[in-house]
Amino acid sequence: MLNSNYILKKYISYRRKEFITSNFQTLLFESCYYLILFILFTFTFYSCRKVIDVELPSKEGKIVINSFFNNNESLIINISKSLHILDNKESKLLDDAIVNIYENNVFKEKLTNINNGNYIANTFIPSFDKLYKVNVSYPDLKDAYSENMIPMPIKIISIDTSTVYTTNNNTGMNQNGGNSYPQYQLKIKFKDNESVKNFYSLNVFVKNQNSYIKSSQNIQLNNYYPIYFTSTDLIIESMQNNATAFFSDDFINGKEYVIIINIDKYNFPNTNNEVLVVLNSVSEDYFLYSKSYNLYQSVKGNPFAEPVQVYNNIENGYGIFAGYSSDTLGLNLAGYNYYPIE
Repeated sequence: MLNSNYILKKYISYRRKEFITSNFQTLLFESCYYLILFILFTFTFYSCRKVIDVELPSKEGKIVINSFFNNNESLIINISKSLHILDNKESKLLDDAIVNIYENNVFKEKLTNINNGNYIANTFIPSFDKLYKVNVSYPDLKDAYSENMIPMPIKIISIDTSTVYTTNNNTGMNQNGGNSYPQYQLKIKFKDNESVKNFYSLNVFVKNQNSYIKSSQNIQLNNYYPIYFTSTDLIIESMQNNATAFFSDDFINGKEYVIIINIDKYNFPNTNNEVLVVLNSVSEDYFLYSKSYNLYQSVKGNPFAEPVQVYNNIENGYGIFAGYSSDTLGLNLAGYNYYPIE
């Protein structure tokens, strides 16, 4: 960002150009001219600036809680300690914290540490529409806590597939030199629940027959991996890594809706590909955190962008504690035959 010191340095640099004039009045006139420009710029810059208050982490550090939890697997929470913004050290994982879970304000369990700052619940799996509260204590740090729920899942009614052809926006050609390349278009139908405010995320996974990928959900994703997709659907509010779409029911409340996405066929390496479409019902905190984090990633490293503060629902700390549920529907899709469409 430009500032007055920068302009002043440019002005001084200009005056150091190697020329000599015998006319003192001309030199004085030029000096006054650039000095006036500097003063005008400074006045304009500071009169138009926008003041943004950003809360910086405390120098002493705070507890950081991170967990996305669902109704299909044991609750796992990662605990660490925040660093000051000027600290270049890696964040400190906390393996000796006290992590307690409450269900509907009734104590449920003290979580067990399993190393690397991770704590797991051994006696229960979270349920729908119950309020879960986590409370974390650590020596010399203020207790941090948060609460959230797992929303009821919204069922995928059906998925219609078709083949469409598109061109590369830059070259007008496909990767094999043809004029277009094929995509699967998926029309995913579901019905929003009118009685509650709903927030969603959408993913597509394809089975990988050659390697093991750790599951993040208990829906047999251990050998599936996410694939990229595109969409021009107006209800989509945010995309994460071109593999997750986030949207709400602001424009579809209580309605049956068909969301349309396109997937390049070359994402499917096998003759016959097992595909899972996953519609997640996420809590509002999950949704707000994801939207702000995606925006933060999009402007990261841009000195001219306004700073983005990632959404946080941890009291006396930082991070996210949020629930979600999922509905899935499987498909079998043929792979790309690598022949260009003329």
